[in-house]
Amino acid sequence: MRLRIEIAAFVLITAYSCVKKGCTDSKADNFSETSTADNGTCKYSAQLTLFWLKDFSDDMKKDSIQQFQLFVNGKLLNTFPSSLYWNQKPDATSSSLILYSTDFVPGTEKTVFITLFDESGWLFKKAYYTFRNPGSDHYKQLESKLE
Repeated sequence: MRLRIEIAAFVLITAYSCVKKGCTDSKADNFSETSTADNGTCKYSAQLTLFWLKDFSDDMKKDSIQQFQLFVNGKLLNTFPSSLYWNQKPDATSSSLILYSTDFVPGTEKTVFITLFDESGWLFKKAYYTFRNPGSDHYKQLESKLE
């Protein structure tokens, strides 16, 4: 009887020690190829590419805006000249991308708030972007109409 208990204990300990807990979702930032059981620690991020076309740049010049500050969720990303614009939606390999990264939970939505201020501190543009799926490309074109 004692031998059966020892064998059963050995089998349970061996089986349990082969299970490596971690993140098993290959789309997660912290995916672990060696994990065999998900422990709920997966972390995700989403990246937003912001851009604007020539008409937006022209509208800023008409309003005598020489440069502006771009904020996402209250965080200053950078200051840009109003003369900067894209001829078309940039692709993911462009070297001049304006990026904002954030954490993201699959199955949920996350909205970020975008604001642009001119050099005098006047808010001339506000917009929202809602992340709906991690792992895909996210783009927000800033347009002349105030959102």
